[in-house]
Amino acid sequence: PEETFKVTWTLENTGSSTWTSNYYIEFFAGEQMGAVEKVQLPYPVAPGTNVQISVDFKTPNTEGVKRSDWRLVNANDVSFFEFYIIIEVEKP
Repeated sequence: PEETFKVTWTLENTGSSTWTSNYYIEFFAGEQMGAVEKVQLPYPVAPGTNVQISVDFKTPNTEGVKRSDWRLVNANDVSFFEFYIIIEVEKP
């Protein structure tokens, strides 16, 4: 409980258009665990390349399995890919 940790996702652009820096990831369901609501892509991501995005979290006070759901959103605010983390919080 109450421990901070960082998650880094590697997202690959498998489509045919470049993701601009107006694209972002956002929390949308589950446990937010102290994370920011939204993170912009740091640079444009061409098709066939990837980007790493890190988010800082803090585990909740309550024990048990916790899930945090995130999604990738384009410049028109349309989500097109969902991903998540699952952790288990135990007393020390």
